[in-house]
Amino acid sequence: MAKWRMEKKKNEIQNQFEMNQARLQALFDAITDLVFMADSDFNPQLVNKQLDFAGKKCYEAFCGLSEPCSICLVDEVKLTHKPAKTERKINNKIYQATFYPILNEGGAVNDVIEIVRDVTKEKEIEQQLIQSDRLISLGGLVSGIAHEINNPNTFIRGNLSIIKESLEDILPVLDQHWSENPDFKVARLPYRYFREKILLLVSDMQKGADKIMNIVSDLRKFARKDEGLLDEDLDLNRVVESSLRLVHNQIKRSIEVQLKLDQKLPLIKGNVQKIEQVLVNIILNAAQAIKEQKGKKTGQIIIRTFLDQKNQIHLRIKDNGPGMTEDVKNRVFDPFFTTKRSRQGTGLGLSITYGFVEEHGGKISVVSHPGKGSEFKIMLPMRVPKMT
Repeated sequence: MAKWRMEKKKNEIQNQFEMNQARLQALFDAITDLVFMADSDFNPQLVNKQLDFAGKKCYEAFCGLSEPCSICLVDEVKLTHKPAKTERKINNKIYQATFYPILNEGGAVNDVIEIVRDVTKEKEIEQQLIQSDRLISLGGLVSGIAHEINNPNTFIRGNLSIIKESLEDILPVLDQHWSENPDFKVARLPYRYFREKILLLVSDMQKGADKIMNIVSDLRKFARKDEGLLDEDLDLNRVVESSLRLVHNQIKRSIEVQLKLDQKLPLIKGNVQKIEQVLVNIILNAAQAIKEQKGKKTGQIIIRTFLDQKNQIHLRIKDNGPGMTEDVKNRVFDPFFTTKRSRQGTGLGLSITYGFVEEHGGKISVVSHPGKGSEFKIMLPMRVPKMT
């Protein structure tokens, strides 16, 4: 009888143990992060259902490598007895890996558990917040700089116009005097040389002053992103078409544009001039990059619109230009960053673009690889109908 009771108790304990083990395993498997523990030969000893190792080494199954990861922190954790954290990029996704030591009664590290999280979205949001903070902090500074530059440049441009008109009036008189006095000099220069160069010098100064004016205009746009009400009902497809008309003369000889527009696209709420500016900036940037690409006579830009299942409106602008390096891609929306400094870039066009998209409650990103072109991806919320 006593033996039977003991056996029964044993079975109850075993059943309870198995039940608790099943609950713990279910809880373990329900963790959305990848959790695993590997032995010293990198063979998984414990793993949840977020990844099927199927007899592979941990670095084979997770990283797709043929040898241990160069940034594996298992040895470091065993040495320090402290958790360690690292990040790794695998197949265009960013993962955060945290290593935790499991200590035995004597305080030595028996095993190390690794928890891996996909933080790609978090990193994207983090970068967007950083970008927004940059734009906000620079806005006030830029506004003041634009004002200080514009005031003297206005006088310069105005005075240059007067000088040019005066020269056009006085040159015939000087020409007559020179014909009678061949040794005539102006500003210690022979008149012939002066006559050939003076109007060119004034014209170059006017071009320089006009360029300063354009830079100031960009600075003001950057600093005043809140100007213009966002209260228009916009058909994005029509805005795409009007933007192409604006840039037609600049791209018609070197760029073929293909449109793939969703004709059932709902309206968005916003400002037509700002959305046009977004499109113009991206299209002209792409055209410029294609134009400077060696060996390419004509380029292609594909503009596509569509509505996703979450009722978000998407605008994609893809080119077959030279693409960007990782460093350029990461900085492309930074204020004053440009790869065209020696020519005519101010480095504000795409910063302004970023700000305008953000104002409309949207998001903008770019996918690009050297030699494979670039694609700007813009997401905008659809207009919410007013309740009646």
